[in-house]
Amino acid sequence: MASDKYSDNRPRRTTGRTTSGRRMSGRTGANRNTGRPDLFSSYLKTAIVVVAVVAVIAVIWLIVKPFRMRAEKARLESAVSESEALEITVAPEAEDGSGEAGRARIPEGMSVRYDTPGWQHDDKGWWYASDEKTFYVNGWFTLDQQEYHFDDTGYMDTGWTAIGGKGCYFDDHGVYDSAADNSHMIALTFDDGPGEFTNEVLDLLEENNGKATFFMLGECVEQYGSETIPRMVKLGCQLGNHSYDHSDMATLSISAALQQFQTTDELIAKYSGGAPASLIRFPYGSYNAELESRIDKPSMYWNFDTQDWTKPDAYEMAQKVITNVEGGDIVLMHDIHANTISSLKTMIPGLREAGFQMVTLSELAAARGFDMEAGVTYFGFSDADIAHGAVSDKKDGSEASADAAAADTGNSDSGNTAPEQQAYDEPAENAADESGSTEETDSFGEDSYDESYDESYDEADSEESYDDSGTESDYEEGDTAQVYYNDSAVAYY
Repeated sequence: MASDKYSDNRPRRTTGRTTSGRRMSGRTGANRNTGRPDLFSSYLKTAIVVVAVVAVIAVIWLIVKPFRMRAEKARLESAVSESEALEITVAPEAEDGSGEAGRARIPEGMSVRYDTPGWQHDDKGWWYASDEKTFYVNGWFTLDQQEYHFDDTGYMDTGWTAIGGKGCYFDDHGVYDSAADNSHMIALTFDDGPGEFTNEVLDLLEENNGKATFFMLGECVEQYGSETIPRMVKLGCQLGNHSYDHSDMATLSISAALQQFQTTDELIAKYSGGAPASLIRFPYGSYNAELESRIDKPSMYWNFDTQDWTKPDAYEMAQKVITNVEGGDIVLMHDIHANTISSLKTMIPGLREAGFQMVTLSELAAARGFDMEAGVTYFGFSDADIAHGAVSDKKDGSEASADAAAADTGNSDSGNTAPEQQAYDEPAENAADESGSTEETDSFGEDSYDESYDESYDEADSEESYDDSGTESDYEEGDTAQVYYNDSAVAYY
């Protein structure tokens, strides 16, 4: 048969399927089984290598670790040593105010916010970071041919600053101005307010670019403080404490006298933004050594008494001040008398026209080279005061003591014991006992300002007063002068 003829000779084509109909993979079963051991062997070798590398790293780390720890310890010790060295090398500024600023470790609370080296600023002022860990402190610093000065806390000085017994002026940017003139700076001071006329005083000061210092009574602050103290602060005036009710502090116990000032400070702080008075003035200029030492503020007298409380002719009073006041003088007035306000309307513009700068007491002291201290009483900063060592009663050998001056004069004319003599001859508690004021809780006396202040004045005292105007420009060597106030000598020169 034709179909059978070629059937045995035709090549048979493999279909790729098994007898069961499945397609072959092209590999035999034996070949597929031998690939699995090879893959496992490869994974095992890789794992062994990884473990070996980790082990080597661990061994190296264990070997290096002690060396690293020793190096880190040495680095920390070096950093601490460097910081300690920086702190030790920042010595107090030279007595004459010379010397470059030192470098100190930046303390906690001061953080570097800008590039270093460079200026940094916070709510306390400007300071200069020499690097991320140190800053300049306590001395002079020159940058871009401009001179700056840093205080002992590292902050840049501005305004008048006492450095080495000299007044130095730095502008608002902290740049030192060697040409600034302090020869015509005076301090107007006002006692016994605030009162109904105080805002008129502030008007005149604002119109004439002047400042003043107000020594306030607590009982008056209660009545007028809300409408006057915020404005004083805004105009840059200085706040002073004059006790609560104008009692004679020498007749009170120490605790009662301190309570007078404490209560007034609290009242002032209510209207000043939280700040108490920065200075005090004793009523009648009457105090003793123990009380003075317990006050945590400088105490202020005056060296130019206008005696405005005697109600002199307003124009004549103004002219006496304008023509007789000298640079460095502390002028005493009261912002509770209408006559005084009338005089100020001539006086303040006249002082400005005559070239005087009306500044606060702290500014005046700094401009004349004095850094006022708590527990010290200051009488004036004029050239005559400085020349005669009569700026204060500080007993450091640089200034004449008030009781020594009293001994020279004998105080024979007044017939009264000067406050300075009381200060060293009669302890406060004894004075309180002799006066019959033994109740420490009775801090506020019964006598008000109007009774004790005006009724005690004797016309004869005004005739004996210091050159009628409270000034004296020509001191004779060895001479002393007295200022009388409320029938008692209150300041010696």
